[in-house]
Amino acid sequence: MTCPTRHLLHLCCCAGLAMSSAARDLYVGPEGADDAPGTREQPWRSLSKVNAEAGPGDTVHFLPGEYSGTLSPERGGEPGRPLVFRAVDRHRATLAAASAGGVAVRLEQRAHVVLSGLHITGRERSSWFQIRGSDHIVVDGCRFDLSGAGQSSLVRDSEHLRFTGNTFSRDQFWGNMLDVQVCSQVLFEGNAFTRAGHCPLQITQGQFIVIRANCFHNDWGRNFEFWSSGRLLVEGNVVTEARDSAGSADSRAKNLYHDAIVRFNRIYRNRHTPMNSSSYFPMGAAPTSHHREPFRLVNSRIYNNTLVDNLGQAWQFTGLNISQNHVFNNILYHNDKVAEGCQLWIATDISRDNRFANNLISSGRPDDKTVRYGDAYLSVAEMNARRGLTAFWAEFSGGVDADPRFRDQAGLDYRLQPDSPAIDAGRPLAIAIGAGRGAVLPVSDGIPFYDGFGIEGEAGDWIAVGRPDQRARVLRVELRYYQPARLHLDREVEWTDGAPVSLPWSGAAPDIGAFEHGLEHPARLAAFAAPADARPGQAVRFTLDSFGSAVDAVEWDFGDGRTAAEREPAHAYDAVGHYPVNVRARLAGGAAVAAVVFVKVVVPAEDNPPLAWADFEESTRWDWGYHFKFYRNDLTAWALVDGVGHRGSRCVHLSADQGIKSNQATCKIAPGEWDLDAYPIVRFAYRIPPGVPVAIALEPFVTRGLPRGVVVGGTPAHQAGPYVSIDRYRLVDDGEWHTLSLDARVVREAIPDLKYLRMFLFHLGWGAKPATPYEFWFDDFAIEAAERAE
Repeated sequence: MTCPTRHLLHLCCCAGLAMSSAARDLYVGPEGADDAPGTREQPWRSLSKVNAEAGPGDTVHFLPGEYSGTLSPERGGEPGRPLVFRAVDRHRATLAAASAGGVAVRLEQRAHVVLSGLHITGRERSSWFQIRGSDHIVVDGCRFDLSGAGQSSLVRDSEHLRFTGNTFSRDQFWGNMLDVQVCSQVLFEGNAFTRAGHCPLQITQGQFIVIRANCFHNDWGRNFEFWSSGRLLVEGNVVTEARDSAGSADSRAKNLYHDAIVRFNRIYRNRHTPMNSSSYFPMGAAPTSHHREPFRLVNSRIYNNTLVDNLGQAWQFTGLNISQNHVFNNILYHNDKVAEGCQLWIATDISRDNRFANNLISSGRPDDKTVRYGDAYLSVAEMNARRGLTAFWAEFSGGVDADPRFRDQAGLDYRLQPDSPAIDAGRPLAIAIGAGRGAVLPVSDGIPFYDGFGIEGEAGDWIAVGRPDQRARVLRVELRYYQPARLHLDREVEWTDGAPVSLPWSGAAPDIGAFEHGLEHPARLAAFAAPADARPGQAVRFTLDSFGSAVDAVEWDFGDGRTAAEREPAHAYDAVGHYPVNVRARLAGGAAVAAVVFVKVVVPAEDNPPLAWADFEESTRWDWGYHFKFYRNDLTAWALVDGVGHRGSRCVHLSADQGIKSNQATCKIAPGEWDLDAYPIVRFAYRIPPGVPVAIALEPFVTRGLPRGVVVGGTPAHQAGPYVSIDRYRLVDDGEWHTLSLDARVVREAIPDLKYLRMFLFHLGWGAKPATPYEFWFDDFAIEAAERAE
């Protein structure tokens, strides 16, 4: 679901070009010549020619083909006369740096530049773009992939930036993808972020930034990090697939900002905890450095989000400075679903002035203890009884413990059925202060309202005052700390003291969750896919909910290079994969809106694919490289080595680190929802010299009353460490290659009736800087069904 997007980028670009009275259409092609006139029939050839010649008002059309070098124009555009670089055929003009460590696009001290429809690649050796000290930059409909191992892209000290309709895929198992630092008035809309080992999108020290209708589906790590920033709007995004991966400490997206708005996001099916606000002091901080103060979550408004079917708790709030935040009208349902059903973790070190109000919190089991509060586990009723500072500023209030009754939870349609207990169970964003009439409305809280943030082309929220049918649009939010905030509106309204002021609602009160039942709205759009989990070749039907508004024009991007202009198209995907689907529409009232939906095309279950596997070969690295965690400080030194593997090929060499690592464990893999009965067999090859302690450990999801894990066997010298030991399998330590196939259901000897595992690892216990130079080799791993193993 999205809130208004105020314009379609490609239309905006066209409008900008139309304003240019001296615009030139220039062409460049791989078969051109730099002494040619730059026409379509006689194009230029090189990026250096483009850099030297293109200027304000020009549109440079890139013909299909590959372009080596750096696009770095000597001049930018001007207001009303942008400099546009566009692909003639979308994604068929490829730009790549000429050398390793280079950059494909560099914009420094440039303004009014547009990149449209280009394919920009790093070829696994270079970066995509650097934007520094620039303004009014548009990046629309581009595809970015195969970054080098270093930083994929950097945007710094810039303002008035728009990233819309792009696909970002780092294709590296470690590192960050898009770093945005010290920027303001930035819009991210309709983009897809994936395949980044650490973090796909990191925003630091920014302000007035909108992250809307994007698809974060990073199954190679966490989904984003937003910290040390103020006045963010994070709305209408899909956040899914995150995992505790090879290149990231965990699966948690970091939310540490001031005065932010987080709303209408669908956060589902992440492979562990998806959202985290854990305040801490960053490593390397210094008085004048990039990081110079603690990360914190302060005075922000997190409302009307739906967090469902995630493997860990939905959100964790911990650390130094978590204060003055309002978390309300959210659905947290069926998270931590294969463990104890904990939906929310609130540590006792955060401030007591946060407000958690009118949230639906349920594991699916009535009266379950779904909130971890410090070390205690409490039910919703017990949380509601904690009054906090004063009656009207309760730390917890209005919580609902019930099934939200989604239209189709399995199909990812989180709209509410007519009998949902979430309907009319929410609270307004604010209340009016005093009584009056006019276009300046005093309210109890201005933080949750959006006024466009000064971003060109953006407009503020539609709101309802007192009743659902008295509506106005916010022109400006005047926060006036410790005084009533003022909402400057586009028309006069009338209010009474304490009247509800909120985004438009239907019924007696706002609903809980990302979708308001029965809502009519002039500038909102939601997209759905059925089935959301499809097979190759299966037709997927896409539908829109425009909340009572007619749709004049629509454009779907199916995420596989194909598009459609029908309102409700059907589309079949040829290959297994993850497909973020972006849709832009123009509504009858003139609003331009965007929405996002996510489709997974999977191998049919009856084909019996393994849950996870690795042969550690270079040719298959996309299938296994994001799985195994080798690099953290509790692990060992490691390297991929050729020619010495189980079958004479490649394998992993693990050895005792003599630096900062503790050498406690290695080879950690957390594949997600590991159903023991569906995938009971773990097999691998190993080569262990005599006397090396290696234990095979299996960990369940964290659950009160269960052990941390179970050691099911190991070498003769193995140690159980913090685990329960049942010692059913022996690893041979004779320095030769061996294979082992174990039935993971053996853990039930220690944990009866356990259905799901979280992690496989080797527990070592070698200790820091051990005197003995321990080492071993590991190869050919799989977690699979019993039938496949046979």
